[in-house]
Amino acid sequence: MSEHVLLVDYENVGKVDLATIPAGVRIPFFFGASQRSVPTAFLRAALRLGERFVPIDIEGRGKNALDFYIAFYLGEYLTTSPKARCVILSNDKGFDPLIKHLEGRGFAVRRATSVKEAFASVGQSTEAAAVKEPCQCSRLQFNCCRPCRGTSDPESAKLWWHICTRTSRRRCRNQQFRNSLTD
Repeated sequence: MSEHVLLVDYENVGKVDLATIPAGVRIPFFFGASQRSVPTAFLRAALRLGERFVPIDIEGRGKNALDFYIAFYLGEYLTTSPKARCVILSNDKGFDPLIKHLEGRGFAVRRATSVKEAFASVGQSTEAAAVKEPCQCSRLQFNCCRPCRGTSDPESAKLWWHICTRTSRRRCRNQQFRNSLTD
């Protein structure tokens, strides 16, 4: 099973209910330089998470200082664990171009504006996810979509349905068409 990481832009989202975060999710929590205190209830919830909660203080001020920290740590997580499923919890749409680029490179990264949205699909079965918007990879020997390359397990390929971009699905259909011409 791949690792789940929730990178929280606390400066941007404000209140976060840590009790609703599923077990097994690592939570790097980014505090801005101007944020000097947190509510006691939040601190108690953070302590209950133990090692999963990783507080990261930003040194210095700047318009996008915290965003650069998040981008750096995201890259660090993806370097050490390329199959990690990362969610940036932020209202800042400035992350979207980076996320689109990482998705195109085959990484499971997305942005959510709430904890509920961030983990809406974690409880779904792979069959339910595949019905929602399946990738064509399972019919193409897993060699057309970048996220599915290198796997021979149909169930593993189904887990990647949510990060297959429109371009990769188009590539799948084109490959399927070319395969039908050669058969």
